[in-house]
Amino acid sequence: MGNRWIDRVWGRRRREPVAPQSTDIAALMEVSTTEAGSEGLQRWNGQVSETYLSKLQWPGAYAVYDEMRRRDPTLRSVLNAVRLLSRQAVWTVEPGGDTDDDRDAAKFLESCLEDMSHTVSDFVDDVLTFLPFGWASAEIVYKRRPDGRIGWRKLAPRRQSTLARWEFDAEGGLQGWYQSAAPEYREVYLPIEKLLHFVAERDGNNPEGLSLFESAYEPWYFVKNLQIISGIGWQRAFVGLPVFEYEERPSDADKAAVAAIAKGLHVGAQQYVSVPPKVRFRLETVTNSNAGELLNTIRMYRVMMTQMVLADFIWLGAGESGSWSLGSDKSALFLIAVNGYLDRIAAVWNRYGVSRLFDVNDFSVSERPRIVHSDARKFRLGELGAFISQIAQYIPLYDSDATWLRTQAGLPAPSGEPLALEADSTESADPLGVWQYPTEREPVRARAHMVAFAQADYAHEDERLTLEEKLAQAMRQFLTNQRARIEQLASTGFNPGDDADFWANEAELLRTSLLQQLVSTIDALASMAIASVESDFAGGADWALVNADAARWAREQVGDLIGGITETTRAAVRETVATWIESGGELPDLQKMLARIFSDSRAELIATTEVTRAFDEANDLVRQRVGLPAATVHAPAHPRCRCYTRPIYVPGTGWLIVWNTVRDEIVCTQPLDMPWGTVEGCRGMHGTIVGGPDELVGHPLSEVRNAN
Repeated sequence: MGNRWIDRVWGRRRREPVAPQSTDIAALMEVSTTEAGSEGLQRWNGQVSETYLSKLQWPGAYAVYDEMRRRDPTLRSVLNAVRLLSRQAVWTVEPGGDTDDDRDAAKFLESCLEDMSHTVSDFVDDVLTFLPFGWASAEIVYKRRPDGRIGWRKLAPRRQSTLARWEFDAEGGLQGWYQSAAPEYREVYLPIEKLLHFVAERDGNNPEGLSLFESAYEPWYFVKNLQIISGIGWQRAFVGLPVFEYEERPSDADKAAVAAIAKGLHVGAQQYVSVPPKVRFRLETVTNSNAGELLNTIRMYRVMMTQMVLADFIWLGAGESGSWSLGSDKSALFLIAVNGYLDRIAAVWNRYGVSRLFDVNDFSVSERPRIVHSDARKFRLGELGAFISQIAQYIPLYDSDATWLRTQAGLPAPSGEPLALEADSTESADPLGVWQYPTEREPVRARAHMVAFAQADYAHEDERLTLEEKLAQAMRQFLTNQRARIEQLASTGFNPGDDADFWANEAELLRTSLLQQLVSTIDALASMAIASVESDFAGGADWALVNADAARWAREQVGDLIGGITETTRAAVRETVATWIESGGELPDLQKMLARIFSDSRAELIATTEVTRAFDEANDLVRQRVGLPAATVHAPAHPRCRCYTRPIYVPGTGWLIVWNTVRDEIVCTQPLDMPWGTVEGCRGMHGTIVGGPDELVGHPLSEVRNAN
């Protein structure tokens, strides 16, 4: 009853399922090839109306987008970045197969690219105008080649400003468009068979695509008008607001004269004002107090414009904040976007341009060649060199690789005989020298092992810095709280440095606060060292024992560290509070005196020093477990030291452990006492053997190399 009432109210009739009436297999297999639905594109008389603003509807949208790309420096910078990065890509041809016919077809396509009246890069530049305008079209113009085949004379761009209307078929498919171009402005029909049509972003079957500038229009509009307001504000602030006062009731002629004078006022070298009789003139001082907020608003909108195209990395460094790592991530994302645009260009070019070219030429190939591009990027030579050093043992390099590397480095093509490079024998030379030893004199897998340990030195630098910052942050928080407790106790007239119970309690608080952080830091560094060499020494060590060694050393070091920090702080507090009490100072005076003991720099010093100590100790534990000699001395050599030790293989001698110094303008040169004598700080330690045969410890690595 209820269901029948619902059906009656809503006008529905229940229907029972109907079984198929025919079991004729041929009838069931008939497939309709007609379209039942429609794309739904809003179009009338060849015009598409899909935008949310009438002024962004074609063909009128061209004037808006053209003004944006030509007038706005931010958007211009983005387009230049895309264009210049895209020119880093190299366009080549890939054969469709491995037969001689496939290679001949590829050579033909390469010759067509080289035989056009313009370069490939120029064509790509023309197509990239689809970024501001949403779409771009190029007319394929053929020619008869000297070999009798048909090639490309040019891929001629057809400006978006010449669009008159689109031509669609009954189902909404694009058939071409009508062009009305200067100087005759007569309509010319461009059929789709003669066009390569590109869109920046697909919007269903919309031939206009989606312009990158469409979402940037609103912030651009605000910037455009806010800049005018800003300019008026600065002019009024520097020049003043003109004020005219009538001494008697003015006539209409007087009002008109004064209005004309006021409108004609401007700043110039010959500036003056001539006013009618009985009219006084002055410049009223105007403040521009909101200029800063206005400029920040303009900047905000400009950043929004770049964010919409993944190019906001260009703002890093332009303000008071920003980091290299963040800029690197954002620029990498922008490169992905640029390569995506080039992929879109290549896809259309191959599907419609290359296929039509081979339709009019006699090539018997199963798969046609394709036009492809390399990544649009410029490698950092330091990173590229480190990568090649790490993989060269495992991946063979060929002449083509050397040619590519020379191109990336900006080196000329090789000529003549290669120079024979000798190893640097000076003490200042980098001691690694992985590639300087003859292969026949090295033990099996020696190169692979050296690469692994070189990776252990450098691969985890970011993680190491992160651990330093985490430890420093925890230390800063503890020192801040400890300082507050000391100030509270000292304000009662009692010197906290004399209270053993107070410091025993402080040591326990420090242990509670930092124990887990310190242990996890040292364990993490040990894990890094293990991970760096595990693949090359698999089966050569019991990694569970390495972890146990690291954990035991970590807990012992934590106890020593906490005791050292507590005693150092106690001694400094005792002397500082005693001096403050004797001087009869106020509490703010004590706070200033304690600031140096509990400063952020001290927390950073502790973190840097202890992470350096743990990093070197963890690597030494791993090296010993794989059978390498132990280091006789370890980093750090002094507070805030960031040196480390690493293994070097020397033919005829074997593995040695060598001290490596981070050589910069602040490297330590203060005398250091070592088991073999006094050295000139970490600078003097660089390249010194600290592990291996006893007779070699303390000697420069260069001496051993020269002797062998």
